Amino acid sequence: MSDEEVEKIIEAYTSGVRNSSDLGSRRIRSQQLTLLLSRKIKK
Repeated sequence: MSDEEVEKIIEAYTSGVRNSSDLGSRRIRSQQLTLLLSRKIKK
């Protein structure tokens, strides 16, 4: 996973949290972020 991909995911997450009260999409984004962080930590 490239740094650019990481940036995009984090950007989408932070803007999404700000704009969203929809718990479903927020949950999906937080799962993506968790997955991303766990991958980064393992490397």
